[in-house]
Amino acid sequence: MELLSLLSPIERAKCAEIPLKKGQTLFQEGDRCLAVGFVLRGSVKIASYTMQGKEVIYNELGPGEMFGNNLLFAEEPFYRGAVIATSDGAVAMMKKEDLVGALMGNQRFLGAYLSVGSEFGKRLNFQLKILSFPSAKERLDYYLRAHKCKVHCPSISRLAEELFLTRETLSRLLSSLEKQGIIVRNGKEIILMK
Repeated sequence: MELLSLLSPIERAKCAEIPLKKGQTLFQEGDRCLAVGFVLRGSVKIASYTMQGKEVIYNELGPGEMFGNNLLFAEEPFYRGAVIATSDGAVAMMKKEDLVGALMGNQRFLGAYLSVGSEFGKRLNFQLKILSFPSAKERLDYYLRAHKCKVHCPSISRLAEELFLTRETLSRLLSSLEKQGIIVRNGKEIILMK
């Protein structure tokens, strides 16, 4: 459910709509987070860059998703990555005091907002669990079992990112497991057999 649709017209009017162009940086890493952002159209990513210039993407968000919500009430509310538009679009920004007012006065919005935070926490815990496995095989096995032994894999690169592996490592692993009969690849599906 899109959170903004749960706001009253008065609450919604307190959100500032900002148009975005692809490649535009909305916030720099280290900027203070003063508002929660809701993606209205298009998409944004939250990314940092290593000293070697390699991009590290922390999150990619599309319409109906929000950012800044995990920072807004933090002791040190600073962006850990830049917020960059990955396509033309728009975001709505809601200041902290307006958000607090909406949370206090609108139970449906409060419940949905808390649900989004809970899902984010679950996803983060899942990523930490994946990272706790030392081998690529263990990471893939856990990932497949967590998804009831069958996943849709639009690309090896995307799955490799989710497993925190290189594309090459994952590709070799999938080929090896397929030869052993441990997995079956059916188009874009990967099925764990054992």
